[in-house]
Amino acid sequence: MESYCNILFATDFSEHSERAALRAADVARRLNAQLTVLHVIDYCPENIPPDIISAEDLNPGEILVHRANLSLASLADQCGLNDAARKVILTDHAARKEIIKYAEQHNIDLIVIATHGHHGLTPLLGSTADRVVRGAPCDVLAVRAGEKTKGLGEYSRILGATDFLDPSYSAARRVTSLVKSYNAELMLLHVVECSPELILHEWIGSEGEDYITDLRIRIAGDSLRKLADAIEYPDADQHTITSTDTAAQVIIDFAATQMVDLIAVGAYGHYGIDFLLGSTAERVLHRAGCDVLVARLPLSFKRG
Repeated sequence: MESYCNILFATDFSEHSERAALRAADVARRLNAQLTVLHVIDYCPENIPPDIISAEDLNPGEILVHRANLSLASLADQCGLNDAARKVILTDHAARKEIIKYAEQHNIDLIVIATHGHHGLTPLLGSTADRVVRGAPCDVLAVRAGEKTKGLGEYSRILGATDFLDPSYSAARRVTSLVKSYNAELMLLHVVECSPELILHEWIGSEGEDYITDLRIRIAGDSLRKLADAIEYPDADQHTITSTDTAAQVIIDFAATQMVDLIAVGAYGHYGIDFLLGSTAERVLHRAGCDVLVARLPLSFKRG
């Protein structure tokens, strides 16, 4: 079973970050992982209004860093992050670049960020979070913020969505550490996407189409059983769904119907979510009504 040892929580101190902070602290505690809380200041104006920084303060950057550290201390008290390391970075670069750079330089294996609603990411955590997910060298846990934060529920139902490519195997293996630590129910899902009418319809007829679909379902069922055995969860609830909808929409609808708390999907590459679970992973990330874990292949695997 693979687990997370070094977790990074990136925050912009927005109202949407509180639940993500609580989740980062909870996951780190359950996995006995090191947790770092990071805030990036990517803009420092030359002239700051005197009601914010007085004229005698010669270094506005130092003042902004000082106030950010005070905000980190307050967040730590509110969200149980007092055991976490804290880091403020003042930079001329985009925040996303500093988050990714920090993760690369400090062997981070999980980045925790906040998402808001069903249709997008929050302000840090709008274009910044989206690009962090795309460019991160490690897994990313996107935590959906509710309208109001009232404590933090446990992950009781976790869904691993798979296309049977290497990244989705990696996602399934990685998510088992969370399944075990939360004593959650694990479900595995594969979507057989069917065109309304196969291209070869005129050649093979409706019976041929039915045969091909049945064959794909049988192969998917066998592959799900092998995956469940490989991650040492042979009793995981396994589902194969055929649909003319996109895989992403089926995953999102299934998760909502089954009251899933966390969806795990796999992604290729260091600098992008691509191929089959490219558009699928990105659409699930943006539209799911629950938290989403985007898992990548370990660098050693990719290099090998």
